[in-house]
Amino acid sequence: MKRISFSRKGAVILLLTFSLGVSANLIAVQFWSDARDELGAAEVVSEGYRATLLAKAGVESAIAAIKTVPEEFIFRSKLAIEPPDIFVEQCKPKCFISYRLQPEDGRLNLNYLVRQSDDQPSMQFKMIFERFFAGYGIPLDRVDSLIDWIDRNDTPTGNGGESRYYAALNPPRKVKNFPLFTLSEVVLIKGITYQMIYSSRKPTGDKENSTSFLTEDEKELIAEDDWIPANNLTAFYLPDMVGSDKINVNSARYHVLLSLSEMMRKETVLAIFRERRKQRGYIKDIRSLKNLPELEVKTSRGISLYEELAGGGSDNPVAAATADKTNQNQNQNQAVTGNEQRLSGILKTEGSIYRITGVGSLLPASDNETGGVVRRVTVLYDKARRSIVF
Repeated sequence: MKRISFSRKGAVILLLTFSLGVSANLIAVQFWSDARDELGAAEVVSEGYRATLLAKAGVESAIAAIKTVPEEFIFRSKLAIEPPDIFVEQCKPKCFISYRLQPEDGRLNLNYLVRQSDDQPSMQFKMIFERFFAGYGIPLDRVDSLIDWIDRNDTPTGNGGESRYYAALNPPRKVKNFPLFTLSEVVLIKGITYQMIYSSRKPTGDKENSTSFLTEDEKELIAEDDWIPANNLTAFYLPDMVGSDKINVNSARYHVLLSLSEMMRKETVLAIFRERRKQRGYIKDIRSLKNLPELEVKTSRGISLYEELAGGGSDNPVAAATADKTNQNQNQNQAVTGNEQRLSGILKTEGSIYRITGVGSLLPASDNETGGVVRRVTVLYDKARRSIVF
């Protein structure tokens, strides 16, 4: 039998060839894996961008609705406040546009605490915010901190804090001394935490706030998310805030309405909600509240609660601005007190600032497939000026 022999040199060549083949295969597999990951990442970015464009289209659709649809219909029709998804036929695989409108002036604007005209605290809104904070168990001196953050002077208000306080922090920071642009800024302010504003402040074990002890009307009065202060607050800034610091009675929640006067009671807010529901979600004329027995009580000013809240009953913004400027001229040499004049009242029925959330969705072509991309774009829209505030 013939003996086959292998040289050492041939074995080395064979081993090297095998090693090179394995290495090339591993490199190719790794390259393909990286390329596939990068392609997937690029697709996600691309789909995210497309979804963002769809969300922006949703914002534009909402603005068009505000411009063309009567506000009365916007409130009374859920199709206008939160319409169904709009299918975009030209977009593949499945593209949808939707939006949500929320009147922002039914919330308390933190910037109302300081008057732009003379950089002085608005005593009326200071008391409103103190009552509002008291309803959530938030220390009242946090209102002083808000005032000092917004006003342009460096003199502390009560237990607030100005530049000296913020410079002593570790790390130090500057006091803004200018109106807030977003509500999230409040976490930078002395004594205010994220949990204080963005977490539920509902009392635990409180029978009065337990739904099992409430009537059907009372259950609609305070929803679970009403106990989160942030859902009742806002912080937008307009170049001219005169005449715009009224609260929209059609979108205001329980804690906001309750804080508007020292004479406001739970029964008073419930009566306003009943009237709002009676008029299918939209009070067109503030004078429809005049004959509510709950608003006939006398306030410390010697006038009825209705007169304190509604003033002359005019929702005309020009008249309101004129009355406000007249009051400022009359009081420019007087100390500002808790009884400062408000000829035009604190309530209005017509909205002017809207929070618009546009939603763009890209869904798989088949219902059996999982995944999809959703993007949201939120803006504040000034109806009167026809411009985006933020």
